[in-house]
Amino acid sequence: MQLDPFINFSFLKKQYRYKSLKKKFAIVTGGAGRIGSVFSSIFLINDCEVLILSRDESKFLEFKKNIPAKYKNKISWKKLDLTDPKTIEDCVKVNSKIDFLVNNAANHYRGENFNYDYKNIKDEFFGLLGSTILITEKILKKMRNQKSGNIINVASIWGLSAPKFKTYLEMNIAPSLMTSACKAGILHMTKYLASREAKYNITVNALSPGWFPRKGKKKRLDYINMINKDIPINRIGVLGDLIPAINFLIDEKNKYFTGQSINIDGGHSVW
Repeated sequence: MQLDPFINFSFLKKQYRYKSLKKKFAIVTGGAGRIGSVFSSIFLINDCEVLILSRDESKFLEFKKNIPAKYKNKISWKKLDLTDPKTIEDCVKVNSKIDFLVNNAANHYRGENFNYDYKNIKDEFFGLLGSTILITEKILKKMRNQKSGNIINVASIWGLSAPKFKTYLEMNIAPSLMTSACKAGILHMTKYLASREAKYNITVNALSPGWFPRKGKKKRLDYINMINKDIPINRIGVLGDLIPAINFLIDEKNKYFTGQSINIDGGHSVW
């Protein structure tokens, strides 16, 4: 089932509801985007309050417009520009307890031979890893005082494997060198923080999606066929494929799982 760009709330509520998240509070960076909206929606249908941090308020308002009325008072927004770390200080100031932090937002380039200079390499580093570290370290101070917290980092299979550039045909849309390096950094950051923060009853895990391409202006079946050749299950992912893993990661009964990455990739990473 394709849930792009907005989640089917009736479907979620019927099959994936944990009453234990009532009165909980979650921060989701990039929470109105494609993958981020899956996290935000699952939190909402579980009666969890959600603060979305993102750069584009119009995208947040569009997401909010499409959620059921009963959830609209549970969601809020603050501006976050990952390439401008100065915006971080204000957006992480919240009065309530923070139960969940989902680091999903990313700002990156594409291309096999992207032409780097000082400015764009700095912007992409902060857009993928640097600002994520800054946000997490600031929120961790609050979680330590609480003696509890659940952090989920959205990584990628490109932090595990190198891309096959021929897959992208002539389109030059492969992940950039910095994207792969920083997504690998997200995975190691997950392990590092899981080790460091366990004494505070804080778990840190990662979700690594595989091929979940957006619909383009032009349907490229040749491109999709190239992708499918490298996936044992022989199809690209749809957003609904992420839901069971997200529910596992946010389940409060899940207390003995930390420092791990769940690869939702149709088996791509086995080769």
